[in-house]
Amino acid sequence: MTEHDFEACEEQALVWFTRSLDAPLDAEQQQHFQDWLSARPEHADAYARVENLWQASAFEQALRDLETEKPELAVAPVAASSFERPTVAKAPDAGRKSRRTRWPQFASAAAILLMLGGWLGDVPLRLQADYLTSTGEQQRLTLADGSRILLGSNSALAADIDSDHRALRLLRGDLYIEAAHDSSRPLRITADRAQVEVVGTRFSVSLRKDDVTVAVDQGRVRLSNAAGDASLLDAGAWQHLRGGQLGERHSEGSAEQHGWTEGRLIFQDRPLAEVLSELGRQRVAPILLFGEAGKLRVSGNYKLDEPEAVVAALARLSGAQLTRLPGGVLIVH
Repeated sequence: MTEHDFEACEEQALVWFTRSLDAPLDAEQQQHFQDWLSARPEHADAYARVENLWQASAFEQALRDLETEKPELAVAPVAASSFERPTVAKAPDAGRKSRRTRWPQFASAAAILLMLGGWLGDVPLRLQADYLTSTGEQQRLTLADGSRILLGSNSALAADIDSDHRALRLLRGDLYIEAAHDSSRPLRITADRAQVEVVGTRFSVSLRKDDVTVAVDQGRVRLSNAAGDASLLDAGAWQHLRGGQLGERHSEGSAEQHGWTEGRLIFQDRPLAEVLSELGRQRVAPILLFGEAGKLRVSGNYKLDEPEAVVAALARLSGAQLTRLPGGVLIVH
């Protein structure tokens, strides 16, 4: 069976499964379902995969999390446990009560919740930021001191530059900067608990929760934490600061850390979960990961203009399965 046939079977199985969640199948629909199910062994296998995914406790918990994390929003999906689960052997009971909540609508609502909830959660950040980019967007900036910045996808930056000092604060995401040379006003960039100080150079800073990465293309950068521990990074070098602690200093490979500036995601022997998290920054709809697949180590160099295609390729390489849901939600399992 080709990849196209495999995806077609899963799509058809998802249609039948969601149709049965919407309302009981009538006699004609039930006969069509049984005809489709028995037409090819692959159909029954695909339906079983969809059913097993629905029954997975991790999936149920993830859907509950989408509901409970943002209770203040008007769009509130019903918890997964409120649905009855159909089986391959037995279609939904014709006398069963029709459900008001539909699986496709639920998946779409989950994506809407993430989008709206993310925007509402951004309000404090938006009040602090001078520059913001949306998902999949990049923005080129020229600051008052002549420094040039490329702000990455879903990123936020605050700038404070005057005649006495130059200070930037990366609130979220990625920046690549060509800092203007000014020995009287060193440029200081803070990101979480990391502080970067330069006079004039080219480098990138990335912030992921409490993980900051600094990668230098030209010149020298001083990276320090709140405790005063410091490291000097030369051209080609890069370093993490995780949980406020300086990580291993790498003398080469900086270009891989800011491949996003060239529209690429470059990674070497990284957990699949980390890579999918990076790809998730390029999409509005979420990428959900279940099972042990996230621990697999992967390497690659992919274009970022089609993140869904990259997810599909990584799922194939890692032996994981990819399920596409309404609303653009992707599930790797």
